[in-house]
Amino acid sequence: MKRVLSLLLVVGLLLGCGVSAFAAAAPAGHVFVAVSAPSLGVDEIYPAARVPYYEGENLTTVLWRYLGVENIDIQTMGVYAYINGITLPKDIKVKVAENVLADIGGALLPGAALEGEILQSGDYAALGGWLYFVDNVSPAVSISDYEIADGQVLTLEYSLNGGTDIGLEGWDGSPALVERTDRTGSIRTWAVPLWFVHLPAWLQFVIRYPLLGILWLPIYNLF
Repeated sequence: MKRVLSLLLVVGLLLGCGVSAFAAAAPAGHVFVAVSAPSLGVDEIYPAARVPYYEGENLTTVLWRYLGVENIDIQTMGVYAYINGITLPKDIKVKVAENVLADIGGALLPGAALEGEILQSGDYAALGGWLYFVDNVSPAVSISDYEIADGQVLTLEYSLNGGTDIGLEGWDGSPALVERTDRTGSIRTWAVPLWFVHLPAWLQFVIRYPLLGILWLPIYNLF
């Protein structure tokens, strides 16, 4: 019972924080952000969320706000900024999908595996890395140079083969191995408030599925 009361108190505080966190300054707009690694069998690394942005901010700032500065490694190559790595939540497990093995098995690094909790460039494959999309289109500019607009859907996706395994033409002109899936509509529909993103996985489950959560809490209290 005490755990249930504590849960209700935490949720109440979070809801309050979510309302007041940006009360001091009105945002210029909101974008929807999602992170996934479909070729590694993970359609949602962090919950898709509606994220505010403020006058003068760029995509880099939005990603810091969404993921936390400590959870995203942004590197520069000359004047070009790119995502080198993203920290995975502890409950996320990745494994190269069977269909990807069939398509690009020869491009995977022998014995390669994820080291630690960060999924970064070069993991599993030489062409492995993070790509970003805006409204399901891959922009040809650095993330620090992209000018965001209200209502856009930003997705970060990990590719094992220079984008061909997630529906893009390869850097060398090689054709896409799969048809690209447009998730912009579902991301907008199911996006959560920003405060929800870094809650513990069990609390996210209880909030998303309250009936199942109520049934599950007595079991949780046994441990």
